[in-house]
Amino acid sequence: MKLNVGCGRDKWGDVRVDIGFEYRNGKISPNFIADAQYLPFQENAFSEVKASHIIEELPSWRKALNEWIRV
Repeated sequence: MKLNVGCGRDKWGDVRVDIGFEYRNGKISPNFIADAQYLPFQENAFSEVKASHIIEELPSWRKALNEWIRV
């Protein structure tokens, strides 16, 4: 499975995570609401993680990166 962290309107991935449902009325919306640094998934649950244009927005980007590697 593929995870898209900070998906916004991007439809890539089997599971899409964002911090809110801003895009819910559109065709694309996240499957989960979560913090990119604390994902509600088991270890090794995904074969790929995409996090496009969000790492520069995170104050603790190392923590987020470790979390993405974990899942």
